[in-house]
Amino acid sequence: MIPIVILFAAAIYIFIERWLVINNAKRRNRKFLQQLKSAIETNSLPKIAEICSNTNSDLGKMFGKGLENAALPPKEIDYEMEGEGKLVLFELERGMSILAAIAGIAPMIGFLGTIIGVIKIFSDIAASSEVSIAAVSGGLYVKMISSAAGLIIGVMAFVFYQWLNLKISRITNTIERNAINFIDYLKKR
Repeated sequence: MIPIVILFAAAIYIFIERWLVINNAKRRNRKFLQQLKSAIETNSLPKIAEICSNTNSDLGKMFGKGLENAALPPKEIDYEMEGEGKLVLFELERGMSILAAIAGIAPMIGFLGTIIGVIKIFSDIAASSEVSIAAVSGGLYVKMISSAAGLIIGVMAFVFYQWLNLKISRITNTIERNAINFIDYLKKR
């Protein structure tokens, strides 16, 4: 049960940490887009560049990269912004593979507990030379608790992983959509 408890704690920690990071990124991007919209309405590249450099938004970093390369052809601007976007995505997904691993490992550790419980049952029967409820019940208890705990932690980690991936996909979609619009804006200038 100790490894299962450790996996539970790790899954909860990673989920909360990633949830905070993802929500902060979403909030910063929303705030950046509001500021950028007013700057685009004034059609002022220096103002847009200032907003991009003064933000810690993922979109701000990407758009700043686009502005740095504004003299290049649109395909190259897109390539530079895409590179920055990959860094942003990598940062959002950090730790997610561990959560996925926990979803797979926890049930296996639970099943290992099942095997240990069965071994305990046969060990108790061999030690007492008779089959009794007392000899079987201790091993069954170990077997059932470890299996249930492993499955619960595995399902929980899987749900956390999928939910966070959905949130990351939404942010990625927002970033890509706005990056395309920004490149179109730069083309028109």
